[in-house]
Amino acid sequence: MPDLLNNGSLTKLIFGRWYSKPITLGCLPNTLAILSFGSNYNQPLTKDVLPKSLTSLSLGKEYHSSVVFPSKLQSLQIEDLSQLIYLQQLPSSIESIEFRFIDVGNKASFTFDSMSRHVSSSTIQRLTIYASADYSCPDYATSRVVMPKGGAKAVQQRLIKSSIGLLKSTTVKHYRLHTRVKVNMQCFDQVVDYRMLDDRNVLCVYKEIGVETIVYKILPLLKRTPKTKIKGVLQSLVKKNT
Repeated sequence: MPDLLNNGSLTKLIFGRWYSKPITLGCLPNTLAILSFGSNYNQPLTKDVLPKSLTSLSLGKEYHSSVVFPSKLQSLQIEDLSQLIYLQQLPSSIESIEFRFIDVGNKASFTFDSMSRHVSSSTIQRLTIYASADYSCPDYATSRVVMPKGGAKAVQQRLIKSSIGLLKSTTVKHYRLHTRVKVNMQCFDQVVDYRMLDDRNVLCVYKEIGVETIVYKILPLLKRTPKTKIKGVLQSLVKKNT
């Protein structure tokens, strides 16, 4: 591996799904910035195996071994809730955390514990979540799965509210939620960027793929915000982006 990778110019490396061989000290070049492991990789990553130049790391679903993160790491992607433990080991340089493929079933909420007890760093500014919800009926004759009133959009809004409590840190400035809602033979994919507007409202930004129009919406967390306030905030946002 050292002969293949240490060419002095490699900045991005993505391993295939089935790669599982150990990586030893000196195998990865000191120019590497982005590293992504396949879903089956589960070998320990000891001190200095990950180069100091690394800024983005993605761990596969089956990764449960020990890891020593480089001091300049800015972004971490994980795919399993058991990997939350790694958040306790993050360096102070970390800015972004991404959760992939969280299945919430038909609950429309994140049921795992608050991430705040796992996070030692207060520098996190961005939280991205990929979530799927399933409202398919296992047996059309005898079973019935009830989707919240409002359909897939309502499911997404419930997940937004639930995600706000996952990382109780004032440093988070930007949230992004990718949702896939399954209803029998159909799938509804949605992406929304959002942030806290104040202590009781969330500002959501929707942009359809292939469409330039941006839609702003205010989602109340508790009591409904007066419509006059919502209208004023939205008008100022439109002016700012025109």
